[in-house]
Amino acid sequence: MSLQLGTTAKFFRGRATRPEIPDSVVSRPDDDSTAPGRDDVQGMEIELKSDWPSIGGRISNNSSGADTARLYDSDTRSQIDSVDISGLSSGDAFTFDDVNLESGKKYIIFLDGANWTLGFRDNESNYPYTSDDVDITGNVSESTNASVYTDDVVQAIDDIGNTGFD
Repeated sequence: MSLQLGTTAKFFRGRATRPEIPDSVVSRPDDDSTAPGRDDVQGMEIELKSDWPSIGGRISNNSSGADTARLYDSDTRSQIDSVDISGLSSGDAFTFDDVNLESGKKYIIFLDGANWTLGFRDNESNYPYTSDDVDITGNVSESTNASVYTDDVVQAIDDIGNTGFD
């Protein structure tokens, strides 16, 4: 690759172009309740049907004040990436860039913070929520060692997939 004087190039982990992100978003019903004063992690488990070099999420309509979005491998409960979302509000999107997530695997996207408000939809879960390339399979609460619940509330994150990218 050659550059002309006065131009710039952006590299993505050694590549001159961003790998293709699937054109798919999975959504769940909007929040109808809140749980203020949270100081723990709350999130959603997803299962991928395509490789995702990067993935995004949107803070749910009643969630606010979270400091960090975290991406975990669901099987190992190991953190893959985290992003500062302290300047974002309900409805804003965030992205995990260059994380190279694999098709057929499950991951968890958590929000956490000190004294934040969790938005959720009570008494209505219809897991899985599906799209062509990514499904929401359950919610995860309290800690990275917690169980995945498929008969409980949907929470914290509305849209997951190709959202938040310019």
